[in-house]
Amino acid sequence: MRKYRKIISGFMIGVMLAGCLSGCGKHVGQNTENQTEVKNLMTDIEKEVPPVDETGEMTDEERNLAMADFSLKLLKESVDADTNVLLSPTSIIYALAMTANGAEGETKKQLETLFGMDMDELNAYLYSYMENIAASEKGKLLLANAIWFSTEKDVHIKEDFLQTNKNWYDAEIYETSFDADAVNEINEWVSEHTDGMIPEIIEKLSPDIIMCLINALSFEAEWMDIYTEDNIRDGTFTNSKGENKTVQMMHSEEYSYIEDTNACGFIKKYEDGNYAFAAILPDEGITLEEYIEGLDGKKLRELITNPKEAAVHAAMPKFETEYSAKLGEVLKKLGVTDAFSAELADFSGIGTLDNPNENIVISEVLHKTKITVDEKGTKAGAATAVMLERATAVEEIKNITLDRPFLYMIIDCTDNQPVFIGTLNDVEK
Repeated sequence: MRKYRKIISGFMIGVMLAGCLSGCGKHVGQNTENQTEVKNLMTDIEKEVPPVDETGEMTDEERNLAMADFSLKLLKESVDADTNVLLSPTSIIYALAMTANGAEGETKKQLETLFGMDMDELNAYLYSYMENIAASEKGKLLLANAIWFSTEKDVHIKEDFLQTNKNWYDAEIYETSFDADAVNEINEWVSEHTDGMIPEIIEKLSPDIIMCLINALSFEAEWMDIYTEDNIRDGTFTNSKGENKTVQMMHSEEYSYIEDTNACGFIKKYEDGNYAFAAILPDEGITLEEYIEGLDGKKLRELITNPKEAAVHAAMPKFETEYSAKLGEVLKKLGVTDAFSAELADFSGIGTLDNPNENIVISEVLHKTKITVDEKGTKAGAATAVMLERATAVEEIKNITLDRPFLYMIIDCTDNQPVFIGTLNDVEK
């Protein structure tokens, strides 16, 4: 494994880099042959704390509602009756928000429409969320962000873009050669920051990839009331195809009941009450897909924020599922189209390319999740990678077939004068 170079911006580079090179280090990953230590030059350098406007134009509830809408938009475009879909809207929005901090014009507008708020609001909202994440020994949510970019000499990343994402998202920032070793290093970083739940987010880095913006998330919590052996009994689960399967059902008494006109469910808290598990079961005769289609952020918020106090005999299966998706097509369906277009993408806030015919675009958004729910609690991990690449605008192909009379010339290119000029009205055999 190679050493990577952490990038800092502003006057801090000249003032602090020399001293940091001699003493700041951390193990992002190790080569088992030579035990190479990867140096992290940001270790002793504090980020510039951004001014957070606690008021803003949106209320806290409006921001929460926008996040709920964002979550449901992603789910509606991803839901599949034959697949266990598991998304982490939190992970996805952090990776996309870092990317959007380098977007301009219509590209930025489309992303902000998807987010339901402008970047000033979103940066402040996500910064505040990270700063106030609740954690305890038996319940914790951890978030980490990183930006990796290529050492290619004809790619010029703007320091303001890196500093913005350092300030708002505490992003670790690495410059490295995008080769097979870089793939291993990125995956090791993701595995470390998801507690091993997501061991790999990327398989390879194509020659055109110039930047990876990554969020990693891990969650682990014990139930407030752990299930005992007496609470676990065999039961039947009927899948979406109508097939019956024998599973281990966990039985409990809960006291937070949720319902709307088409579904009911319950909320079960984790230890310390900082986090909770919510389950919503559509009524008989309504498929899960139909129910989700009828939901919006407001309805979802009303469900989970206003539970009724009622005794619930709850039973749910022990389960483990993992999910992997490329979200590019999902985002395009949700209106984020310019970001993927070589002709229309505007990520001029991220950097520039020497070749004027090339542009920075999103090539793909990779997302992986995994969750385990058992008698002790829940463990989950998620990672999202926004892959930026250089792309050449492809001009529309024109089709011209000389199958009718036409004008033709032989031109002297010295002065662009026709040496011969004529018309062809017929072709003699």
